[in-house]
Amino acid sequence: MAKPVWRSFAPLKCKIFGWLALRHRLWTSDRRARHGLQDNPDPCATCLQEEDTVDHILSHCPYARMVWFGCLTRLGSQLQVPQENTNLERWWTEARKRLRREDRREFDTLVLLIAWTLWKQRNARVFGNLERQLSTEQTIDSVLEEFALWRAARGGEWRIMPRE
Repeated sequence: MAKPVWRSFAPLKCKIFGWLALRHRLWTSDRRARHGLQDNPDPCATCLQEEDTVDHILSHCPYARMVWFGCLTRLGSQLQVPQENTNLERWWTEARKRLRREDRREFDTLVLLIAWTLWKQRNARVFGNLERQLSTEQTIDSVLEEFALWRAARGGEWRIMPRE
């Protein structure tokens, strides 16, 4: 997954985040517990249903799944959201195969943006930053506005369509 991350049009901080997320190197509570920095893993700060892990935060959490669905639907993509029984990397790899080769780089950028936004929302909840906590609709709007800005900065229009 090195090429999709590093060749995307995302800013460097998002690429570094994506690389760390795919390597499971983000400091979630399960990782802190594995390293002896806390006794037990905490539940997800967004849904309070499952353990705070990278895969849960970015693809399994109901909040994350609604954000994925909303973003992909509003962009007119026919791709399915990440399923609970698969991790983000496997879903990303399979979804890329359904796209035309020329659309993959834009899709990679969108995946990094959504994952980055979900991580920021998780952190807003963990650290009690009430001004930055958004509903799913607000998060979807935020992702799509940012995606439009990145698109404008590149001077083009992106399409994320399945292969024909």
